[in-house]
Amino acid sequence: MIASNAVLAVVPKTKLVPRPAQTPNYPAVSQAIYQNVSAVLAGSKSPQSAINSANSAINTAVSGGGL
Repeated sequence: MIASNAVLAVVPKTKLVPRPAQTPNYPAVSQAIYQNVSAVLAGSKSPQSAINSANSAINTAVSGGGL
């Protein structure tokens, strides 16, 4: 079966990554993204404002400041 399917042929060579990623920053970064995307979709923020807010929150989270 593997020999006849190119996709299956690479499966044994694939490195699996657990999700969510095992990093202490993952939840804070994820929250910064989904809250701002939701705000744009709800019409309460402009896309540019949401990008700026998400960027600030992500930088804070990654630098160790939390959200």
